[in-house]
Amino acid sequence: MSWAVPSGALEGRGTGEDLGAQGLEMMKIGPRLRQVAAFFPSGHAALDIGTDHALLPLALTRAGRAPAALAVDINAAPLASARRRLAPDDRVALVQADGFDALSPARGGTAALDALTGDARPPLCVTICGVGGKLVAALMARAPARVTHAVLQPNLQHARVLQALHALSWRVDAARLTLDGGRLFLTLAARRAPEAAAKVAPPALDELLRGDPLRPLWLRAQLAALDARRPPPLALAALPPAARDHWRAQDALRDALRDALRDALRDALRDALHDAPQPPEE
Repeated sequence: MSWAVPSGALEGRGTGEDLGAQGLEMMKIGPRLRQVAAFFPSGHAALDIGTDHALLPLALTRAGRAPAALAVDINAAPLASARRRLAPDDRVALVQADGFDALSPARGGTAALDALTGDARPPLCVTICGVGGKLVAALMARAPARVTHAVLQPNLQHARVLQALHALSWRVDAARLTLDGGRLFLTLAARRAPEAAAKVAPPALDELLRGDPLRPLWLRAQLAALDARRPPPLALAALPPAARDHWRAQDALRDALRDALRDALRDALRDALHDAPQPPEE
């Protein structure tokens, strides 16, 4: 999910690396899409599913991050808006389709990319942002072999996405939190791995986020979400045993999150004190 956070908290943190001022500044893409661009493997062609107004593929190609891009959306209206943004030398093809169907011969996406890249035929990196984890998992199950990398920013059910990627023999290499518009967004970078990798348990999301400067805020948001869902004591006592067991497990998770948050805040304070300028000696 994306998590609401207090207005103005940590503005400007976790916004991704500088990817080329000309392309990204021209498009004025926000922090969450800049993080997707930061994770995008340079030299891959981009396949942006659910592209909306094609801001991300245009930014990637104009910044030289991707040699060409295929911008895909199931709706015609945003593609019409994206078409008006295209300059004559933009290396972006627009296709109205449902996900990876854009690469089918009937939709012509592969032919459009090949026309833009010539004989190079670079591997594809798919980007999927702004949809739920259930849909992301279903889409990734249909990824053709030419798609070797993925940058995913699901709005909901992140654990479901991680489980699906593991089952499909994809390896998550990095995770990053971004604050944008008062909300936290999680971005995942993944690549295809040998099938033997499916036998190795994937790292937990909290482990992937170790060292992320926004991790304490993420932990606090999860705690708030658990507290908001928990029934009051009287209602909890009236639930059947299986439901009470569920909430006892949620309470154990809450305790673990509190411990992790305490440790993260302690580490952040220690690092801040270590980096603080020292007063001059008398």
